Amino acid sequence: MSMTPAADADDALAELRSVVQQFVSTVMPREEASRWDRENYYPREVLDRLASLGVMGLTVPEAYGGQRAQHPADPDGDRGTV
Repeated sequence: MSMTPAADADDALAELRSVVQQFVSTVMPREEASRWDRENYYPREVLDRLASLGVMGLTVPEAYGGQRAQHPADPDGDRGTV
């Protein structure tokens, strides 16, 4: 049985959410992330690790080096582009 494109997208989104939730829970403790946010400071090593996961530039058009992935809050793909 083959999956529909929508089911594939749902599976991919669920996988992405799982990866990001795991990363955040282990690498970005709430207290630290809150402090970083207040201080407008984001550790380079955390950003590098996020980049290695492939989650940086998800909604940036490919022409600008991004992945232009579909954002769940932007189902038509017409907002949030560079």
